[in-house]
Amino acid sequence: MVRHLTDIRRWPMPGWTLFQPVCTCDWAGDLVRTRALATEQITEHLEDHTPEQPMLPGFTP
Repeated sequence: MVRHLTDIRRWPMPGWTLFQPVCTCDWAGDLVRTRALATEQITEHLEDHTPEQPMLPGFTP
């Protein structure tokens, strides 16, 4: 099982800073202008690559 440790890298440019989300599974998102957009890409990546937890039956006393 691959661990997904994510980070947002900063790419300084003249006049602004770009952000690129990356993951330890060798995934890299798009260069975007805001940290919030990079965070959204990370959320989507983790949703696509995280298996759903099985539903446990409820316990009744």
